Amino acid sequence: MLLDLRPPESTANGKREVPNLQGKTLRDAAELLGMMGLVLVPEGDDLPTGIAVEQDPQPGTSLPAGGRVRVKFRPPPNIEVEP
Repeated sequence: MLLDLRPPESTANGKREVPNLQGKTLRDAAELLGMMGLVLVPEGDDLPTGIAVEQDPQPGTSLPAGGRVRVKFRPPPNIEVEP
């Protein structure tokens, strides 16, 4: 019997499949990418409390370990941000 202990996001060639980060907080996105060996590059005006609305590369893209994922964060829909 063989037991494969690799995380499901890691492929046999060492690449990781970028997850869908839409709707995640900065903290959640950073933790998830960090566990996968990928690096979060956050963008946007409301980073501490924002929600992910866009990302590059798109979900499902394969990246090598240490690959960067740019994510744009915006305020959640029901929270007003004071200037």
